Amino acid sequence: MSGFVLRLVRESIPCTQAALAEALGVDVETLQGWESGRRPLANMRAGALLELRRRLPALGADVALVPWLDAAMDADRIIAAGLEDETGAAHPLAGWVHTRDTAHMLAWALNGTVPPALAGRLPRPRRGPVAAAPQLAAADRAVFFDHLRDTTEAAARQGESGVLLHRQALYLASYGQGPDAAAWTAHTLHRRRDVLARRGWSPHWAEARSTATALARLGDPQPLLDFIDHARGDALPAHLRTCHCRTQGCPWHPRHRGCAGPVRLALTRDRGGRVWRLADACGACAAATGDTAVVPKSCSQPSRRPLPRPRRTRPDARRTPARHASARALGGVGRARRGPLAAGP
Repeated sequence: MSGFVLRLVRESIPCTQAALAEALGVDVETLQGWESGRRPLANMRAGALLELRRRLPALGADVALVPWLDAAMDADRIIAAGLEDETGAAHPLAGWVHTRDTAHMLAWALNGTVPPALAGRLPRPRRGPVAAAPQLAAADRAVFFDHLRDTTEAAARQGESGVLLHRQALYLASYGQGPDAAAWTAHTLHRRRDVLARRGWSPHWAEARSTATALARLGDPQPLLDFIDHARGDALPAHLRTCHCRTQGCPWHPRHRGCAGPVRLALTRDRGGRVWRLADACGACAAATGDTAVVPKSCSQPSRRPLPRPRRTRPDARRTPARHASARALGGVGRARRGPLAAGP
């Protein structure tokens, strides 16, 4: 994964492997090993990797592509743990919570789903042995998902110490597209539906979120809707809610002190522009921050008013054939009714 992203970064400059190797002060074989995966970037020294990250934007690389090297290296570690039998070694999914970007990278390698942020930055397919996408072979995908299922079942037997590993391994197992994999994942997820029924905060809140999201991916959105309703109903009281404007980067605080206005639920976008999130924000910070809008109370609280009944409308006489027939049968009575006097006795 990291080698493919490095190739995208190099082509965004654009330059050849020889030109980039000369600019970085390394051999062409070293750069080719990075891009092909024979020499993983994660095995570089921290100082050399940091220098590489700093040099690429200075050489003209797309600044939006360079940060994806971190997510790609995380994905490489997770994939390597699933393909290599490292008995006794700590699983990378048990040590940290992988980010959304890492999940996008794994989805790209496992089922070919391109990350939304990279959809418009991919090069055109070329002739020759150059890979068009960093997707694993079918045999490697089967081995990886078998390892995830075994890891999930083993983590479930570890109790509290295996909660993080079990949650993340089960979530990634839902990426499998085979019939057996989907059936196993659905069965395992439904066995964990009890965590969705717990109201309020609990240590299993993150597991409930992952379980509901994975079930929605498999075609069962009801647990996710129930989870959203529980989260909405378990919101903090108004006097306990605080503004989450991140004071150091808030455009309101450099000119004024403290927050101002009532705290409301706001829809905002992070600085990278890739993720939208819901957060509590005061009126002043919500108004001063770009790409932020306060959610109306009518949206945050479901309405229980009945739907209005449809009104009956009279059919248009000019478009109804039966009315035309009736007018002809009455001998022009319909035309006489347009005058100032009524026809007939």
